[in-house]
Amino acid sequence: MKDLKFRSMRVKHEDRVLLSEVIPLPSPFQLVIDSTNACNFKCQFCPTGDLELIKKHERPFGNMPVELFKKIIDDCKGFPVKIKRIDFGKDGEPLVNKNFAEMVSYAKASNVADMIAVTTNGALLNEKTTDNLLSSGIDMIKISIEAVTDTGYKRLTKVDVKYSEMIERVRYLNENKADCKIGVKIIDFNLSQIEK
Repeated sequence: MKDLKFRSMRVKHEDRVLLSEVIPLPSPFQLVIDSTNACNFKCQFCPTGDLELIKKHERPFGNMPVELFKKIIDDCKGFPVKIKRIDFGKDGEPLVNKNFAEMVSYAKASNVADMIAVTTNGALLNEKTTDNLLSSGIDMIKISIEAVTDTGYKRLTKVDVKYSEMIERVRYLNENKADCKIGVKIIDFNLSQIEK
């Protein structure tokens, strides 16, 4: 991975559209969909990992059915202009939903968006899951790295995660990505100065 070039995944300034100059919009620029609001982590900074809080507020919890997802995508066909981007991942870990690659494939085949992206914690990206996700036609995969040590992961996510395995997951993804863009980010929550 020493040959990798690191750069921002943000849109270049000259390519940005000022919302004030184009409203009212004929179609949304972006659609954010949660394929699930469940997560395999219980991060200190995230309410999704606090099951007692979820119960207290009686928030529904689980995976989005494929039929509902297909209805959302089919409804997007009614917009006069394609959506610029569909993003997966807000309250849950998208890959917890076993039908996630199927959902992405359906959205890609429906041609309702210029780009389809996912943000994942990467812990479920084994070779089979990665291959299925890349075969779905996804355009961008962003991985949130939560720590740079095994103990850091345990402290922050309350789950046993081997940092060396996370590196291998990202390496495998990068080596097999084809045209898919890959982004990796890390928060500096609870990192020592040396870890930063």
